[in-house]
Amino acid sequence: MASGKKKKASSSSSSSSKSATHSAGGKGEKKSSNTEVHAASETNSGGAIQLPRKEGDLFNDALIAYEHRKFKDALHAIEKILKKFPNHGETLCMKGLIVRHCELKPNETEEERKKKAHEFVSQGVKNNIFSHVCWHVYGLLHKADRNYKEASKCYSQALKIDPNNFLVVRDLAQAHLMLREMDEYVDARRKLFELKMGQPGSSDRANQIVIGLFMSEKWEECLEMLNEFEKFDTMDRTRRNGELLAKKKEIPEPTYEDTFQESEILLFRAVVLEKMGKVDECVELLEKNEKKIVDDAARLTQLCRLKIAKGDATAAREIAENDLVNRMPDNEKYHELMHKSMNTKVSLMEPPMKRSEEDIAKLKTLYDALQKKHAKSSVCKRYPLQIVNDSSEFESLLAEYIQKPLRKGVPSLFADISSLYGGIHDEEKSIGKVLKAAADSLKKSGKFPSSSDNKDDVLEAKPKETHRYALNLLAMHYAKIGKIDEALKCIDEAIEAKDENDGDNDGEQEKVLEFHLNKSRFLKRAGDLEGAYEESEIARNMDLADRYINSVSVKRAFQCGKFREAERLGTLFTRDAENYKTNLFDMQCNWYAYEAGHSHEKFEKNTGRALKYYREIRTHCEQIIEDQIDFHRYCVNVKRTLRSFMDTLKMCDDIYASAWFKKAARRAILICVDMHDDPLEAKKERVEAKLSKLDQEERKKERQKTRKEEEKKEKEVESFEKLLADDLKRARETKAKRTGKPVSGENSSNTTTTNNNKDSNNSSAIEKEYLEEKYGAKAFAQASKDPMEEALSFMNPLLMSAKNDEDVNVQSLVFLVHFKRQKWVLATKALRKMAKCAPKNPLTHRCVDSLSRAIESIENEIEKQVVQSTISSLNVDKVNVQCKTLVDAAHLSVMKNNFEKALLGAVDPRKTSWKECRDALEVFERAGNATFYEQFHKACTSAFPSKSNKSKEHPSVISAAFARVGVEDSVRSAPFL
Repeated sequence: MASGKKKKASSSSSSSSKSATHSAGGKGEKKSSNTEVHAASETNSGGAIQLPRKEGDLFNDALIAYEHRKFKDALHAIEKILKKFPNHGETLCMKGLIVRHCELKPNETEEERKKKAHEFVSQGVKNNIFSHVCWHVYGLLHKADRNYKEASKCYSQALKIDPNNFLVVRDLAQAHLMLREMDEYVDARRKLFELKMGQPGSSDRANQIVIGLFMSEKWEECLEMLNEFEKFDTMDRTRRNGELLAKKKEIPEPTYEDTFQESEILLFRAVVLEKMGKVDECVELLEKNEKKIVDDAARLTQLCRLKIAKGDATAAREIAENDLVNRMPDNEKYHELMHKSMNTKVSLMEPPMKRSEEDIAKLKTLYDALQKKHAKSSVCKRYPLQIVNDSSEFESLLAEYIQKPLRKGVPSLFADISSLYGGIHDEEKSIGKVLKAAADSLKKSGKFPSSSDNKDDVLEAKPKETHRYALNLLAMHYAKIGKIDEALKCIDEAIEAKDENDGDNDGEQEKVLEFHLNKSRFLKRAGDLEGAYEESEIARNMDLADRYINSVSVKRAFQCGKFREAERLGTLFTRDAENYKTNLFDMQCNWYAYEAGHSHEKFEKNTGRALKYYREIRTHCEQIIEDQIDFHRYCVNVKRTLRSFMDTLKMCDDIYASAWFKKAARRAILICVDMHDDPLEAKKERVEAKLSKLDQEERKKERQKTRKEEEKKEKEVESFEKLLADDLKRARETKAKRTGKPVSGENSSNTTTTNNNKDSNNSSAIEKEYLEEKYGAKAFAQASKDPMEEALSFMNPLLMSAKNDEDVNVQSLVFLVHFKRQKWVLATKALRKMAKCAPKNPLTHRCVDSLSRAIESIENEIEKQVVQSTISSLNVDKVNVQCKTLVDAAHLSVMKNNFEKALLGAVDPRKTSWKECRDALEVFERAGNATFYEQFHKACTSAFPSKSNKSKEHPSVISAAFARVGVEDSVRSAPFL
């Protein structure tokens, strides 16, 4: 997705200009006399006058400049009008809209600019409340703020004044689409369709109605509207052909684009018919229009699915096997359709399951034929491993399957066979036996054990290289089943082994690189984050031009607390760009933002900077949702790819249920709750109270110690920024030498001497502001003003996705925010959802317990009755608590105030991960129970000891996996998350 910064200021800027021109005066007006101007000036107090021709022309020039994003020129023209007519409503509104899109001035914040823009527009609306232009511009301003609810209200108000304004209705429809108010969207689109019925573009306007009806699941009306679309599309095509015939005296042949558009509409009609349950009509449509449909794979896939639904298994299998699988034998979806037509289910994403002998015989016969037909297809060779019940036969197939990838050194081999784990075949006795036998045989004899490819006992071409890859595969197997020590022994043996037959050092380094990456993963799983980072650095230094390996090293550095080194590494692939300061943000890299935020929160205790990164993830999601406006016209009107556009809308609906956003929202909400419970002023008072108990000499030492720590941090920041600047300079110089072009961003000495003094103060102010924003000072200051308002900005998006209604962790966050805000009715609503989706979860019981204890503090009697009735209706006391994870057991221990001894036994590296242990440890930390925390922390550190040699030399760094998230002396009231 493109970044929001690169988009236009408003996709409806032209609508504001045309709508405003209609009312504000323009070139078509008669010339006004001086008397008229004077009279207009006298009656200007209301702000509802029509501008004279001169000012009207200026207004039009401002609109044109605004459309072309020349905001300074637009603002200059608007200021000229306001000098003569300072209260003119429409001009004030346009000034506010232009100010909203102007660049920030030095020492000006985004919030200040928004506030200023809203003041101008609201004043303009007050001065001319009966102008549809003012209300339209007010709606555009809300749209720029992504406040589509208020924007739709303003558009509706504009339509009360000018009911048939095409541009306002169009913007209103767009706002309803963004809010997913599909009935209102359809009504607005119908009005647009009726306003310009029969005119050019009627087919496109009909298409927009089709989208709304499809999203509303009104299939009958959707089909009727598709018929209307085809009628008007024929009219539009006839009109175009007539114009071409009049100009060129001939009608051109339909282009590929015309054929593609017709094909997409036919496929969309087939989807609607399938939704309606009209299977026969849908099959007839797909078979009849075979030559018209360009996307034949989509047509055959749907046709096969419909044949299965009809019960015509023979025809479905013929389509799947002869048309789809033959077309693309490595497409797993085509294979699954073929299995469905045979009334069986086989998936490469699921573990092998027990099957009947009849099914096994059918599938084996099928894949024997497919392997002969598609000898190079890896999927056709992979499926038999999912089919067989007999372990010895499975082992034979697996031994044969891994040979070719091991010879070639395919890195993704283990990812391919990882779905075999957890099935009917024993992980140790079957899978592990095969992998160990292959590694041992290659080590002893230089060949694979008794295989069909090796009947003549011929040695492998590169036995030691193949042996190293076999050891790598065996190490990944041990890591999968939780034997990290054995995995590290195998990977170390693979790293240390040398290929005597291969003298190419570069090739050898490339192979070792993969082994170091795998060792880094094993150490990370073991909780040795420092060792994992060191191994990833070894791999990165082997190939400095590989962005992926650099990203792995950045992530490992963040996880072990080396955030400055991680940021430096993160700029290696962005520093030679002209906008290097915002490059990582523009790339919408969510994993980087989350890892950076969590690292600063956990290790630096810089909650402001953590919030800044969590806000970036929220901004990325908002920008992706807003980008659908750009795809709207392209998909619906230009390409008519309605199926793809529907997929885009569904993706946008669920984007706030994505893992990255939910993790970022949770961390941000917990930070805001801590700010609410323990404000900055209270922390300062505690520090002063602590100092007041000391004598004067000790107090002086403590203050000096604090001051030295602050100075040390400032020096670290300065040296780090200087290091980044030096790296940037070297990178630009290297790029200039490589490309032969002058270094961007640097001016020659001859042209910069005159303005140095003038620009130095401005540049230093900008740099200071940039550093304040980068290091979280701005985010912390904004969140400190109203922490719960900041928490709401993360919580409200979570409520926009229906998937989150069934997530107990999300609903617990919603409950927490409303609980802290003392919005008791909303808290009970979240609690009901928790009880519905997870009635046995200890977290649900803790929330009920917290609300029960808060009943006495509720002042409003009606709210108190609602809370009491909710708690009594849930009957959680009668529901048995069920612990599925370590985190659940930790919640149960806190709720009962009794440390579950089973928790200590559950901390097993083979059964659980260090991340789950860390999350359970945070439950005790947030509960403020030091005894439980120390007990569990001791169990975690003993279960995940140091694995790497370098980490053993510095055992203190291993605690990075289980370091405290918050400050030790932090105060939390009513904590339950």
